Amino acid sequence: MYNLVKTFTVFAVILIKLISFFLDNADDFLPFLTTESGDPFTPSDFDKYCKDLEETTIWGGHLEIKALSHVLNQPIVVVQSDGPVLTVGEGCHGDPVTVVYHRHAFGLGEHYNSVELLQESTDS
Repeated sequence: MYNLVKTFTVFAVILIKLISFFLDNADDFLPFLTTESGDPFTPSDFDKYCKDLEETTIWGGHLEIKALSHVLNQPIVVVQSDGPVLTVGEGCHGDPVTVVYHRHAFGLGEHYNSVELLQESTDS
């Protein structure tokens, strides 16, 4: 149980930092966000989007990956089955974090999963 609580606490802290980074750098992200009708986000749309990130379970995308790499100061390697491996935040200095991008897996739609390197078993 402790690990689960610790994981959610760490997630909440990172999410708050991510949203703060978005809000502090809105001009860098606004040009890449559009409404469902294809219109560019207004500052009000952007504020609502950040509030939704904080309060709902909406999935993040490439912009969130880019912001997260800056917040963590770690490059994020994105592995995908139907495309090249991408590295976001190449100028960051921490150890890389690897995520797998699923375009349409398990009926969940587009999403990312974090992964860890497979550790060799020491069992004989």
